[in-house]
Amino acid sequence: MRSIKSKILKVMVLCIVIVALLMGIISSLVSYISTMNSLKQVMGQTVKIAAQDVSERLNNYKTIVNELAQNDAFQGDAIDSTTVSKVLKDVASRNNLVRAGYVDVSGMSFDGYDLSDRSYFKDCKSTLKPAISDIIVDKSTNDLIIVFAAPVIKNGEFAGIVSITNSASLLSDITNTIKVGKTGQSYVINKNGNLIADENVDLVFKGYNAINESKNDSSLKSIAGIQSKMIKGENGFTTYGIALNEKMVAYEPIPDTDGWSLAVTSKTYEFLMSTIIGIVIMVITALIIIAFAIRVVVKMADSISEPIKLFANRLELLAQGDLTTEVPIINTDDETAILAEATRNTVNDLRDVIEDVSHSLGEMSKKNFNIAIEREYKGEFVGIKDSIINIVDSLNEVFSEIKEATNQVNSGAQQVTEGSQSLSQGATDQASSIEELSVAMDEINRQVQNTAQNATNTNEVGIKLLQRIEDSNKQMNEMLNAMNDIEKSAKDINNIIQTIDDIAEQTNLLALNAAIESARAGDAGKGFGVVAEEVRMLAEQCSEAVKQTGQLIESSINAVNKGKELSDITAKSLIYVVDDVKQTTQLVSNISAASEEQAQSIEQINGGVNQISDVVQANSATAEESAAVSEELTAQVETLNSMIQKFNLR
Repeated sequence: MRSIKSKILKVMVLCIVIVALLMGIISSLVSYISTMNSLKQVMGQTVKIAAQDVSERLNNYKTIVNELAQNDAFQGDAIDSTTVSKVLKDVASRNNLVRAGYVDVSGMSFDGYDLSDRSYFKDCKSTLKPAISDIIVDKSTNDLIIVFAAPVIKNGEFAGIVSITNSASLLSDITNTIKVGKTGQSYVINKNGNLIADENVDLVFKGYNAINESKNDSSLKSIAGIQSKMIKGENGFTTYGIALNEKMVAYEPIPDTDGWSLAVTSKTYEFLMSTIIGIVIMVITALIIIAFAIRVVVKMADSISEPIKLFANRLELLAQGDLTTEVPIINTDDETAILAEATRNTVNDLRDVIEDVSHSLGEMSKKNFNIAIEREYKGEFVGIKDSIINIVDSLNEVFSEIKEATNQVNSGAQQVTEGSQSLSQGATDQASSIEELSVAMDEINRQVQNTAQNATNTNEVGIKLLQRIEDSNKQMNEMLNAMNDIEKSAKDINNIIQTIDDIAEQTNLLALNAAIESARAGDAGKGFGVVAEEVRMLAEQCSEAVKQTGQLIESSINAVNKGKELSDITAKSLIYVVDDVKQTTQLVSNISAASEEQAQSIEQINGGVNQISDVVQANSATAEESAAVSEELTAQVETLNSMIQKFNLR
C-alpha cells in the first residue's frame, strides 16, 4: 500500500510535469506555427515577386525581338540579305545573344534549315504575336537553346518571323539569383513538367521530368504531386521530406508564358534552428523548475504525512481491538491537532460503547432479558443504544409470541391431522373415478380413430371417382369434336351432291337438244336420237338418285345435330357431377382432418386424465405425510414450550 506522502508526491510532481510539458509543447507549437506562417508569407511573396521578375526579363527579350521584327530591313518588298545579316549580327552582339535569325513565310531560315515545325514559328504565324520556345535542340549546332520569336507583318499579313536565340542556361542563370536562405534554390518547369531551369544544368539538358520519374521511383511522389499542381497553373506553399531533409516549397505560374511555373525551395531546419534552440532552452528551464518544485513538495508532504502516520498507527491498534493505548499528542495549530482530538474522543466513546454492549450480551447469554442501559450516548452511538434496547424488547416480545404461537400450533396440528385423514380418503375415491374415466376415453379415442380411417378411405375413393369422371368428360369432349367433324363432312358431301344434280340437269337439257336435232335430221339422225333418249333417261335417274342421297345426308345431319345437343347436355351434366364430386371429396377430407384433430385432442385429454390421476395419488401420499408431520409437530411444540419456560422475561 502506498503512503500519503508518495501519493502527494506523485500527484504534485505529475501536475508539475504535465503543466511544464503542456507549456513547453504549446509554446513550441506556437513558435513553430508562427515561424511556418511567416515563412509561408515570405516564400509566397518571394516566389510571386520572382515569377514576376522572370516574366519581366523574358518580356525584355520579347521586346528586343519585337523591335527587330519592325526593323526596316524586314519591311520592304524585297529582303536584302546583306542588310538583314548586318542587322541580325548587330542585335546579337549588342544583347550578348547566341545569334539572331530570320525565317521566311515558308519556314526556311537564312541558314537553309526548315523551321516550319517549330512551335514558336507556328505560334507566331497563328497568333501574330511574339512567342517563346521551350528548351529545344539547335538544328545547326545540336546545342540546347531557348528562342524568342516575333512575327514580321507586311500589309497586315504574316511574312515570316525574326528570332533571337540564347543558351538554355539563360533561365537557370536567372533562377540561380533567386534564393531564400543559404540552402535555398529555385527552378522552372514547362507545361509538360520538364525541367527548363535549375542550378543543376545537366538536369535541364536531360529534360528531367519528376512526374514521369515518380512512376519508377516512389520517393519522388511528393515532388511529383507538387509539380502536378504547378503544371495546372496553381500557386501555393507546402513541405515535403522528413527530419533534416524536409524542404519548404512555394510555387507560382510565370505570367506571359506558355504554362511555365517557378518554384522556390529551402530546407526547413535552416529557419527553424532558432525555434529548436528556444525549445531546448525551455526544456532545460522546465527541468530546473520541476526539480525545485519536487524539493518543495517533498518538505510539504513530510509535514502532512508524519502526523497522519502516527494517527494511522493508533487507528490500526484500534482496528486490532486496542482501546487502552493513549492517542499521540500533536503540538500544532492546524487540522492535525483537530484530528488528534477527534481520534482521542473516538477511542473513549468506543470504549464506553463496547463495555455496555459486552454487559448486555453477557446478561442475555445468561437467559436474562430483563436488562436496561443507563449511560447517555452521543451522535451515531445513540443508534447502538437504541438497537440494544430494541433487541431486548424484541426478544421479550418474540419469546412471548412464540409461547402463544406454540399453543396455537399445537391446536392447529391436531386439526391438520384430522384434515389429512379426510383428504386421503377423498383422494382414494377420486383415483377410482378417474380410472373409470380413463377407460371410457380410451374407447372414445378408438372409435374416433376408426372414423378418421373410414373418412380417409372414403376420400381416396372420391379422388379416384373424380379422376374417372374427369376422364369421361375428356372423352365426351373428344366425341363432340368427332361429331362436329362428321357434320362438316356431311355438309361437304351435300355440296358435292348438289353439284352432281346440277350436272344431271345440264345433261338432260343437252339430251333434249340432241333429240330435237336428230328429229330434224330425219332418218340420218335416228340413231343419234336413240342415244340422246338413253342419255336423257340416265340423267333423270342420276338426278333422282342425287335427290334421294341428299335426303339421306340431310337426315344424317339432323341426327348428328340431335346427337351433338344430347352430348352437350351430357358434357354439362358431367361438369356438374365433377364439381359435386370435388365438393364431396373436400367435405370427406375435412371430416378426415377433423377426426384426426379429435383423436389428437382425445389423446391430450387422456394424458391430462393420467396427470390428474398422478396428482390425486400424490395428494393421497401428501395427506398421509401431513398427518405424520402433524404428529411430529405436536411433539416439537411441547419441547419448545419447555425451553421457553427457562427464559427470564419482563
